[in-house]
Amino acid sequence: KLALGSVAESALRHLHCPVLVCGPKYRRSHQVPKSIVLATGLSIGSLRPAQYASALAEEFHAQLTIVHVSGKGEIDGSQKRRTVEEIDELIPAVSEIRKKAQYSIHNGDTASELLRIAKLQNANLIVAGVDERGVMADHAPWATVSKVIREAHCPVLAVQPHIV
Repeated sequence: KLALGSVAESALRHLHCPVLVCGPKYRRSHQVPKSIVLATGLSIGSLRPAQYASALAEEFHAQLTIVHVSGKGEIDGSQKRRTVEEIDELIPAVSEIRKKAQYSIHNGDTASELLRIAKLQNANLIVAGVDERGVMADHAPWATVSKVIREAHCPVLAVQPHIV
């Protein structure tokens, strides 16, 4: 409630459908997304957000940029290749989007890097997974998705992982 407001916080926590959240820095616009940024952690929980991002990019003929941020040290060439291979497993193989997608693999603070890439790509939409590890895991002011929503200049589509 401190970070997002009670309605958005409740929706993110309780709904198992994607939730589109427009943070305080978003300025209303009615344009179709032409640039979509997908944040991925490469876990099985990243599959559903990747499906939504690729489907939306295909539907709207938008550029898809897939961002993976590692909190670890420098990323060498072989690590980048492995990461790209893991990302490719998340995007449907039949999709033309997979061939046209851009990959952005970095280290550092996930929210800061994601917001930087979204700004560079002039993103109209950010798609991010919502982590369910704890009651307030993604809703605390320090959580990645909370920071992204607060700072993004475009809407954020928060997608919970598949219910198993």
